[in-house]
Amino acid sequence: VRIYGRALDWLDQSIAVGREMDEDYLVAYSIAWKARIKCEQGYWQEAIELAGSVASGGTRSARIVPVTALGTIGRVRVRRGEPGGVLPLTQAIDLGRHGTLQHVWAPVSALSEWHWLQGENKRALEVLREFSERVFETDSAWGKGEVAFWMWMAGGLEEIPAGAAGPFALMISGDWTRAAQEWEEVGCPYEQALALSFGDTDARLSALEIFDRLGARPAGKWLRRILRVRGITSIPTGPRRSTKDHPAGLTSRQAEVMGLLQLGLSNAEIATRLFISVKTAEHHVSAVLSKLGVASRSEVAAMRGTLDSEAD
Repeated sequence: VRIYGRALDWLDQSIAVGREMDEDYLVAYSIAWKARIKCEQGYWQEAIELAGSVASGGTRSARIVPVTALGTIGRVRVRRGEPGGVLPLTQAIDLGRHGTLQHVWAPVSALSEWHWLQGENKRALEVLREFSERVFETDSAWGKGEVAFWMWMAGGLEEIPAGAAGPFALMISGDWTRAAQEWEEVGCPYEQALALSFGDTDARLSALEIFDRLGARPAGKWLRRILRVRGITSIPTGPRRSTKDHPAGLTSRQAEVMGLLQLGLSNAEIATRLFISVKTAEHHVSAVLSKLGVASRSEVAAMRGTLDSEAD
């Protein structure tokens, strides 16, 4: 149900207990779900690393472990535009075809998304329709919402299923503003950008910034095409020159965030200073830590001045 903070706390406890009790299945299952959460939160490299450690299913595990892990690997590759995304998705779907739907509708949606990104709407719908009736009969708002959304994106949804999760239902109904706000509150930047993609020009440019930050090249290409058709000429071409020139590969905004981290500011204070939401500040902070290869804010503070000297 995408209550990520509580879920991650419990999963970390499960991993610790499983390792202490030598319960390999508990550890693998918890890691697989943690990978799926990190994927949905936009922490794609961490998701790939977690999922890769359990994707083989080499423990006394039920098939739901590799289903969840392979689905995560495939979805990240699809959203990054990397090769090799379809195979783990089809493997996950085949393994989970007759299992519990909560594990399989994510890779099904991801494979449909891949076809949609290729302009293959008919194939996208074929993938979804095999499972949609079963999903729409469940009591899962998020399962209904996700499958319905990708059916809608592919042009094959007749009506929003009753009880579909709010952010998905809002996007389908055309209320992109509220949808984007709810996705930001939930903590799903890719879906937030998708919602913004249906808004006005400013919203679409904001969406493009999120796609570029995530490394979502196919979605960014799709949105740039829409902007060009709309006659927008001032479209960012991708990572800016300043990103390439920065010794750590930080964008201009990330460099700002790094400077504020070095001053000891909290996420809330950074958000206030830069006129952005706390959630957006959190994502920028995470990106800075990842690009700098450090694990804590204090390490960023300790680097003060070193990157400037490298640039010189």
